[in-house]
Amino acid sequence: MQTERMPLAAILATRDATTDKDGLLTNCYEEQTPLGTMIIKRPGLRTISNLGLGCAQGAISFNGEALFIKSDKVYQDFTFTPGGAAWTSAAANPFTGARVGSTMVSFNGFLWLIGGGRSTTLFADVWRSVDGTSWTQVTANGGFGARAFHGCVVFAGKLWIFGGAKTLSVSNTYTGPSNDVWNSTDGVTWNQVTAAAGWSARSQFGYCAMESQFVVAGGFDGSTEKNDVWVTSNGVTWTAVTAAAAWTARRGLSLVEQDNPLYVIAGEPVGGAYSGEDDVWNSGDGGATWTQVTGAAGFSARAYQAALSFAGNLWVMGGAAGAGATTVNDVWYSTNGGLAWTQATAAAGWGVRAN
Repeated sequence: MQTERMPLAAILATRDATTDKDGLLTNCYEEQTPLGTMIIKRPGLRTISNLGLGCAQGAISFNGEALFIKSDKVYQDFTFTPGGAAWTSAAANPFTGARVGSTMVSFNGFLWLIGGGRSTTLFADVWRSVDGTSWTQVTANGGFGARAFHGCVVFAGKLWIFGGAKTLSVSNTYTGPSNDVWNSTDGVTWNQVTAAAGWSARSQFGYCAMESQFVVAGGFDGSTEKNDVWVTSNGVTWTAVTAAAAWTARRGLSLVEQDNPLYVIAGEPVGGAYSGEDDVWNSGDGGATWTQVTGAAGFSARAYQAALSFAGNLWVMGGAAGAGATTVNDVWYSTNGGLAWTQATAAAGWGVRAN
């Protein structure tokens, strides 16, 4: 792999000198060239642009730190030595109350939190922060409409929102699955790309962005769990790369991309009653064919966990574990593509949770 040079984004170039301008990049450094400020990416590792995901609120890599959101707090890991063990609350009550099923991504130098639900209220709001501590609401009512347990990625220079549950009952049950797709360049104005994507309406699915496409996998359509995988390069035209992946149909799964392979991690199987899985699968062809990396990862079987790729490792955090759906706050990582897992901490600083 050759060294790459790319312009430093204006949003970073104008930040205060005390801010690490290389924070959104891995294995890179800043250099002044005749063409202006450039980011130099050393050979060996790809640039990290959109991480996180898994399901619901999930986790994200931002400014060189791993951030995790739960309810109305953002948590960040300041030390990451030996990794994932020490956590500190970055902000409390920034979103006017706790919520679940929201999404969080890094885009244009900001963290973005979108949608979610609480009690009997679904949200269509959009918030952003440059540091995870101070948050600004950019809109109280995004054009995409209130929803939770949806997908959100950064792709082709835009924020994208798709699918999710649009109904919340008094019994705190999220229903009304959807399959519409929206995008935005600023988080304020949203454009509907399609009212009905090729995949069936669903929520609680896995999703992630790759270099030339983004992906939807599995989920729950209101009556049954899924194990199909769909890809798109424009949000309008979707291709089913497989109607039935080798991994069992499930919801609450994590879908993570790391240096091209896709990884499906854990999730709640059909009729699982939150029992969860502890398997890991990967795909090197964009989700068409899958190979089981392990059927028994070191972490306990679970669903609704957060997962991401960070510092060259795969990470799993929290979730609902075991037949009793016990929420946990442990943190695990794998250095070899999900085959072997090491527990970074059995009890992180943030409280137990499942998303």
